[in-house]
Amino acid sequence: MINLSHKSSGQAMVEYVIILPALLLIILGSFQIALIYQAKVTLNYATFLAARQGSMHNGKLCIGAAPICSGGGMKYGLAYGMSPLYTRKKTSAGLSDTTIALLSAATAIQLDETINHRQVISTLNPTPQWARSASTSDPYKVITVPSVPNDNLMYRRQSYGGGPGGRAMSIQDGNVLKIRVTYCYKMEIPFANTIIYGINNALLPESPNPHPINDWTKLESTNPNPKNQCFGLNVMHLNDNEKYIPITSDATIRMQSRYIGP
Repeated sequence: MINLSHKSSGQAMVEYVIILPALLLIILGSFQIALIYQAKVTLNYATFLAARQGSMHNGKLCIGAAPICSGGGMKYGLAYGMSPLYTRKKTSAGLSDTTIALLSAATAIQLDETINHRQVISTLNPTPQWARSASTSDPYKVITVPSVPNDNLMYRRQSYGGGPGGRAMSIQDGNVLKIRVTYCYKMEIPFANTIIYGINNALLPESPNPHPINDWTKLESTNPNPKNQCFGLNVMHLNDNEKYIPITSDATIRMQSRYIGP
């Protein structure tokens, strides 16, 4: 009788070595995709908070000193909404966990803009050209600079040029604030982050799309996920086991104040 136990054990070892990378990819990839999904859901809510802050604060990005923008503005709303992702940071004496998380989120947004040379929050509607053409003086003298009227909208029928595609847009449509947030999410699960980063770069388009869609509700001033959105952060952490991918979210809300702009 021929003893095959030694050959069988060798075959099992070879099969284990072959299947191990695929097994690790499935397990670690599942964890990383779940974390990306959590970040996306958090970003959706944070984008709504940013739009709400913008609607109440004349479409301003930041009121007060950066990065915290304690006076309000879209960056403050975004940082507040994203703070749950930063609650795991180490706390400091004299500061609550909530304050530390908010400050960490605001600092991350500021670093994203500085390193990647772009705005995290983009205002898609109204456009700067349209806002300039529709701006008037505030009759109540609450705002001292020209701004888009927000009162008595049901009686205002004016349309102005400079809207999406250069066409005219009414005051009612111009009082709808639409923003897009592109956030660089840091993937930290080893092995899986490199694979997902490579797939992400292979699938995403090379550059922004310069042609807007005519319908203002579907305005695309930039491509949702261009490859180079997180280029600076990935270069800065080239030697670390950290990879950044862009995740985006849109929010639309009716203005609650006269629109000035970022």
